[in-house]
Amino acid sequence: MASPREESVYMAKLAEQAERYEEMVEFMEKVVTAADGGEELTVEERNLLSVAYKNVIGARRASWRIISSIEQKEESRGNESHVSAIKGYRSKIESELSSICEGILKLLDSKLIGSASSGDSKVFYLKMKGDYHRYLAEFKAGAERKEAAENTLSAYKSAQDIANTELAPTHPIRLGLALNFSVFYYEILNSPDRACNLAKQAFDEAIAELDTLGEESYKDSTLIMQLLRDNLTLWTSDMQDDGAEEIKESPKQDNEQQFHLLYTLEELVITLDRYVGHNSVDTRPFVLELAGNAARDNKKNRIIPRHVLLAVRNDEELGKLLQGVTVAYGGVLPNINPVLLPKKTGGDKATKEPKSPSKATKSPKKAAA
Repeated sequence: MASPREESVYMAKLAEQAERYEEMVEFMEKVVTAADGGEELTVEERNLLSVAYKNVIGARRASWRIISSIEQKEESRGNESHVSAIKGYRSKIESELSSICEGILKLLDSKLIGSASSGDSKVFYLKMKGDYHRYLAEFKAGAERKEAAENTLSAYKSAQDIANTELAPTHPIRLGLALNFSVFYYEILNSPDRACNLAKQAFDEAIAELDTLGEESYKDSTLIMQLLRDNLTLWTSDMQDDGAEEIKESPKQDNEQQFHLLYTLEELVITLDRYVGHNSVDTRPFVLELAGNAARDNKKNRIIPRHVLLAVRNDEELGKLLQGVTVAYGGVLPNINPVLLPKKTGGDKATKEPKSPSKATKSPKKAAA
């Protein structure tokens, strides 16, 4: 016969399938209570807890953004009666946000963080603590916002200290922490320099150890690396737009001083070789036109002089990861799609043709959880 804890886990899974996330939170709170006595949650249980709260808080955060946007529009039109009604409705959503954040933060402080024994669980819960203080900082004002921001910074730094010593640079929890910490610097502390530095360092350190990635975490890690790179692209673009006038009046910076994902051609080949060695596939023949001088058409992707075509056989994930890297002293078009070549030996299966790159559009910063 299943224990009450096992029954609660099962019911939480049912609630998740039914998309009844408030009830999923209730079931997972029962699991935490049943794990009293210093017993740690399993990886599955802590992930279920995270998913439950993430969906409950996510719905309210989305509602708050929509209502705040409508409020700004009505204020600009001078519709005072509408503005008053919207403020009351926004206040209701903020009360729900506060209640949800306080609920999970209480669980983290009273039970979960103290019972964590492994490095990954400590980082997981401290990151989670930072996330929910950050969500409070998104809508709080004055002294309350300052307090929430300070609590966020403290939790993220504690998690970072443990992650840097106990987790590999490619570990998805460490990467997720770097992603959310950088978003905090950018959105809450309004510090794009620190946000870019943190995100770039995490990305570079992970790229250097791609060969250590196991199959079980490959997709999670590469997805977060993609988000880190997307944010870097967005943030550096914003910084360049903001400083356009200053740049006109100041000397051009060296490439190495700019916030780009910068690699020499040699480093790029080494990175590919490491990845290829890990997957037992020799792709050196498929890295084409390195420092090439001739224009080249291939599957509707035009590679112009001094641009680099990364052609990685049968691996869209790696292609996306390396897509848009700036190559020192050469250069590569931002967001150019790599061409995936068919196998040269064995089988006639054709690889997928990459979609044409769409026009870049600015989107909200991304957080892992």
